[in-house]
Amino acid sequence: MAEKEYIERDGLVGLFLEKCFKDTSSTITYSDVIQIINAYPRADVQKVKYGKWIKKSYLLDTSNFCSVCGDNFGMPHGKFNICPNCGAKMDEE
Repeated sequence: MAEKEYIERDGLVGLFLEKCFKDTSSTITYSDVIQIINAYPRADVQKVKYGKWIKKSYLLDTSNFCSVCGDNFGMPHGKFNICPNCGAKMDEE
């Protein structure tokens, strides 16, 4: 499977408006479109991981474990919204 590449849509649309539609007498070809898209820089994105805190007995007390990476965090002052170890967003119930 080919690696996916992502681009910023608004930026690419702006580039098309600037290069292709500024001059109403210009004609654009399929190869022009492909060349513009291929020359546009990729966006720096990362897949978002989602998880939840799982409360378990641990040693003499209870602790919160990340459902994604399994790391243990005591968190005495409340739970983190994001796992400090793997970066998973803790949105799941």
